[in-house]
Amino acid sequence: MSKSKGLLQSLKQRRHRLRNERRYLEAVRRGDYALPPPSVKLAIMERNVPAPRPRVFVETGTYHGETVAAMKPLYASVISIEIDDTLYRKACERFALDANVRIVHGDCAGELPGILATLREPAVFWLDGHYSGAGTGKGVVADPILMSLDQIAAHPVKDHVIFIDDARTFDGREGRPDLSEVFGRLKKINSRYILRILGDIVIAATAAPPPVC
Repeated sequence: MSKSKGLLQSLKQRRHRLRNERRYLEAVRRGDYALPPPSVKLAIMERNVPAPRPRVFVETGTYHGETVAAMKPLYASVISIEIDDTLYRKACERFALDANVRIVHGDCAGELPGILATLREPAVFWLDGHYSGAGTGKGVVADPILMSLDQIAAHPVKDHVIFIDDARTFDGREGRPDLSEVFGRLKKINSRYILRILGDIVIAATAAPPPVC
């Protein structure tokens, strides 16, 4: 891709991002329920990690790799699990030159315990490995969130920071867990967790994030 085409694509992406953010803010001001665009969710994750920031970021569900791209400058190690063959291959190609990024191929139900076994310190988890229809991968269960939380609960470190996407889907229907079940599993990991929902994201941390100046 030429520099001019790359610049044009970057400007289009920025314009698209700003338009989505503006629509989201307008809906919030009206009092409407609106799903935050990806850029807002990334900002929530960046701003709601207590200091000092952990060195490791673990994601379930790589998808197109936008979260990995946003987090790799912030962490010494970024590990992302993707079950879909095509999405995994594309992510490997995209981050081939990033020494601090590791893309793991497989179902998070089977891969997360191995990643946890390598951790000796608190990490940040972004749990978004559920099936979301065409274009996403599906593991042994459509939404492995309770399984993932149980696996984290078995880890000896109890001060991980956990973000869980799509809080609105925890309604107890069609095999999905109820929100109270998710909160219960988080408290099983650490009874001192402060639990919040912000921008459709469940946040669990043992301390409040640093103030935004």
